[in-house]
Amino acid sequence: MAAQGINYIQYLTPIINLQALFFSGLGSALMLAKDIETGMMTRCRAMPIARVAVIAGLVLAYMVRALLATAVLLVVAYGFGFRFQGTLLDAIGYLTLVIAFTATCITGYSVLALKLRNPTLVDAVAIIPYTPLLLLSNGFSPTENFPSWLQPIVRYQPVSVTCDALRALSTKANLESTIGGDASLSLFLLSLSWLLGLLLLLGWWSTRLYRKLS
Repeated sequence: MAAQGINYIQYLTPIINLQALFFSGLGSALMLAKDIETGMMTRCRAMPIARVAVIAGLVLAYMVRALLATAVLLVVAYGFGFRFQGTLLDAIGYLTLVIAFTATCITGYSVLALKLRNPTLVDAVAIIPYTPLLLLSNGFSPTENFPSWLQPIVRYQPVSVTCDALRALSTKANLESTIGGDASLSLFLLSLSWLLGLLLLLGWWSTRLYRKLS
């Protein structure tokens, strides 16, 4: 990485952050599946609460954990040489993407839990969406290091776009935007569009599955 002119701790920290958020999603899926198995979800369905409240409560609870994990991660990364070089506005943008990514990840995993319902099966299957999204991203290695036929997929998938946005917000560097213009702003908007779009779709799907839960 040094030979490619990359400060690897600055480059690596965003993907480690997203990796921690993915693990929050994995934990929430397992917890939700256990609640379904024990009958907790049946009890919630009998209560006078909105259908979306159960999923929203799960997202909020694990979002707090994700923010704490992010704080710990950045402190540890600081000890290894990571420095947040952006402005206060950049820091707010960074946390906004962390929150949006966490909400999307947990909502997506809630779909998996509501579909499979079995904690053992959820635990076995939950790694499947995690692995390709991280390994086929530019989180650990630049897009240019992948085979040319794979580069368009790597460059524009949501994990890569979010990694690029987090790097642009945390590092003062001449980063080339994938959609032109200012790197920090354009990458932030592109990442946020990806995440909010997925969140709406997955939120609708999880609420639909919850309503059908018997």
